Amino acid sequence: MKSYTIHLLRHGMTLGNQLGQYVGSTDVDLSTDGINQLKNLKQKYDYGNPQLIFSSPLKRCKQTLEILFGDREVITVEGLRECNMGDFEGKTTKELVDDPRFMDWVQHGAAPPNGEDNKTFSTRICTAFVETVRDILKAGKKESVICAHGGVIMTLLAVYGLPQTDRMNWMANNGMGFTIRVTPSVWMRTGMVEVVCEYPFGSAAEPDLSQNPAKQTAAQTGQTVFGAQDDAQDVPEDEDFEEADTVFWADVDDDDGKEK
Repeated sequence: MKSYTIHLLRHGMTLGNQLGQYVGSTDVDLSTDGINQLKNLKQKYDYGNPQLIFSSPLKRCKQTLEILFGDREVITVEGLRECNMGDFEGKTTKELVDDPRFMDWVQHGAAPPNGEDNKTFSTRICTAFVETVRDILKAGKKESVICAHGGVIMTLLAVYGLPQTDRMNWMANNGMGFTIRVTPSVWMRTGMVEVVCEYPFGSAAEPDLSQNPAKQTAAQTGQTVFGAQDDAQDVPEDEDFEEADTVFWADVDDDDGKEK
């Protein structure tokens, strides 16, 4: 009987995060404050001992993993890069809130000018996630970490996570995230995973120190931001994954219309 633990980790802070800017596909480094914050988090909390480490191709994710796990081998997953926000990159909610194109993106999932629409983004990252989970199950490794972005984690857990809830519940602080448990028979049958706790272990009460544009947008557009669940209903372990098994993955709603 076996289940698999995967930690979904948001990268450390960048200067854009601190300024409340939308930074999607722009390949920026961690800020000095972000580096120091990660080092402090590593001293305070337990990031586990993952056997496999996966990352978005963007520098801020790989730098985060180097600080937390040293020179461990990192498997790059191209499909897990953040949404391309086009002309909105580098701008704040305050700068964009009166732009009808911005509101069309937030409320209806339209593509930002020269950017990526919500449907394309969601399909890309869901495909990448399913392929990554398949690799983890085939390898038989019980603990893994995937370092990605706030919008990526929010969307993946809104699609696959139990308990099912609004995606804003899955907004992760920089350097933090959520631990999920994949039970093969449940994953094969329903394409769902159990959200077990916040990550790193023991960090549930850590305050949000970032200026997160998604939260700002939620406040200004009437969406509600809730705290994430600390615990989820226990699911028994399952049999080993067999290579012949197939994986179901949930469809992404064309009319999702919720921001990343």
